[in-house]
Amino acid sequence: MSNQFPGYSDKDGGFTFEPCGLVAVVRLRGACGANACKALRQHLIDFAALCKPKLWGYLSISPNAQATTLEAEDILVDVGRLAVELGCCVDAHCLNHPLILEQTRRVRKNADFRADMRDSLFSSEQQALEYIHKVLAKKNRNR
Repeated sequence: MSNQFPGYSDKDGGFTFEPCGLVAVVRLRGACGANACKALRQHLIDFAALCKPKLWGYLSISPNAQATTLEAEDILVDVGRLAVELGCCVDAHCLNHPLILEQTRRVRKNADFRADMRDSLFSSEQQALEYIHKVLAKKNRNR
C-alpha cells in the first residue's frame, strides 16, 4: 500500500503518508506549500476510499514542520472539511513549534472541527495512536 501513497517533497518541505490500519499517519517537514497540500488532499481521498465504509483517523507528526503560506493554509482548511466528509472522525497531532501549533488551531477552527485542540495534542506518536485507535474502535462499533 505504501507505493500508492508516495508522499510529496520539494525544495521547501514535504510529507510522508503512511497508512496504519484505519489511521493516516502524515509526517510533515519544512514548509509545506500549496502543491504539498494538494498532494495531501489526494492522498486522503484515496485513503478514505480504502477505509470505506469504516470511519478513520488522521495523525500529524510535525516536529520539523514550519508554518506554511496563507494559500496553503486555506487549502488545508478545505482538506480538513473534506476529510470529515470522507469519514475522518478523529485527529491527533505531535508537534512542538508554537507557529505550527497556532496554524493547526486556525485550520481546525476554520474547518469546523468540533473536538478541542487540547484533546488532540500528544508528546509521543504512541500516545496519539492509542488515542485514535480507542476513538475509532468506539465510533466504528456504534455505527
